[in-house]
Amino acid sequence: MEAVRDGGSNDETGRITLNASIPELIYGGNVFKNTQLNSECSKEIMQASMKTDRMTKDKPVTLNLNTYANLGNVKAELSWDNNDTPVQKGSFNVSGRFITGLSGNQGIESRITPSDIIINDTVWKVSPGYISIHDKVVDLAGIKVSSDDRHLTLNGRLSNEETDTLTVGLKDVSVSYIS
Repeated sequence: MEAVRDGGSNDETGRITLNASIPELIYGGNVFKNTQLNSECSKEIMQASMKTDRMTKDKPVTLNLNTYANLGNVKAELSWDNNDTPVQKGSFNVSGRFITGLSGNQGIESRITPSDIIINDTVWKVSPGYISIHDKVVDLAGIKVSSDDRHLTLNGRLSNEETDTLTVGLKDVSVSYIS
């Protein structure tokens, strides 16, 4: 089966749509199946979504990405579900606004909104946090993922400056599965 795309434009409303269906895609050694892409743009808004199954050991992990931008504001949600046990699923939600950095370049200030994720059948809470990306700098504040008294926290700045630091806090969290 081949990929299918369709779309259209309306000059009166300035609306443009594009949709695609891709049965199988191999990218960077990863296999994606049943990919659906949808986007719509007008003079004031842009929204896009993607749904796909990433194959891991011949089993699908469903991935969804939804984005929306309007008048300088942006929202995004990434969710996943391994559709198996142990359960690995959840969502990560961000809302923000576009900014102009000190050098005049575009950047973004965003807030992580609370959500739950499940890792190996254990519920973890994503707490509100702050991310700012501007002028080749990433600032992180109050980023926390926790389950009972276990947690991972991120605070600090990532940049080319040797004096900038990122503090990672871990309490009873195993990172052995991260490669």
